[in-house]
Amino acid sequence: MERADEFFKAVATDVLTDGEGRVVQAGLKKIALFKLGDEYHAIQNFCPHAGGYLGLGEVKKGCVRCPRHAWNFDIRTGACLTNPRYDVRRYQTKVEDGWVWVGIPSDGSLI
Repeated sequence: MERADEFFKAVATDVLTDGEGRVVQAGLKKIALFKLGDEYHAIQNFCPHAGGYLGLGEVKKGCVRCPRHAWNFDIRTGACLTNPRYDVRRYQTKVEDGWVWVGIPSDGSLI
């Protein structure tokens, strides 16, 4: 995974519960952020198939279901389990001082 050029404070760690997703702002991007156990995972928020907000989708067994057309994406990798041609971007996360930070590359590339 490439390094992010800039990290943005996204949400306090006590806001998300295990298996929950949320739409957060990281710089100019809206990102889908999820908590799985003690880890936080960030992927692009919009479904490439139907434009649904993945951060609002139902989470089960490490996957999020698009609320529009029920396509499934692996939260950890961004892989689309419904159609492998539609993987989503993933972004670095880190936790500091009780906050989750999301890293965004300056060129907007996949990380």
